[in-house]
Amino acid sequence: MATVVFDGGRHTLTLLDSNNRQVGQWRANNVVDHRATLRFIPNGTYHIIDPFWSHRHGGAADTPEGPYGSYGIIRLQQFAADGHVHSGVGIHAGRAGRGGPDHATMGCIRTTEAAMQGINQHIQTDALLMIQVRFNHVQHNPHPQHPGDHHHH
Repeated sequence: MATVVFDGGRHTLTLLDSNNRQVGQWRANNVVDHRATLRFIPNGTYHIIDPFWSHRHGGAADTPEGPYGSYGIIRLQQFAADGHVHSGVGIHAGRAGRGGPDHATMGCIRTTEAAMQGINQHIQTDALLMIQVRFNHVQHNPHPQHPGDHHHH
């Protein structure tokens, strides 16, 4: 089984294969819009509900400039944080021309198209069962003129 590690201090997303070898590492961030009920994904280990391929929304949502990027979203199992239960939170790309990974989300980790492509290719034969979130904290958007996306689940 593969694992993804999000490091909120280094702003990286690292894919490890079933032998714990690094497959790839990409820029990622967890900048969350101020209107969201989740400030950031708390440190810990989360199970993945899309182990072999991203969940797609279709149409303009699944484009490099759309809210999710070309490869859709890899979703975490629902979890409780900040007094709410959160579902539909995950890892995706999108908003490539508006900050990419640094563009705010409603709680998700945003990364690059290359990351999502690499992860999706790998997990077809090595299931992605969990994500580890480390050193995460409230992140700030270096492009505040771009508000976060409201996700539709």
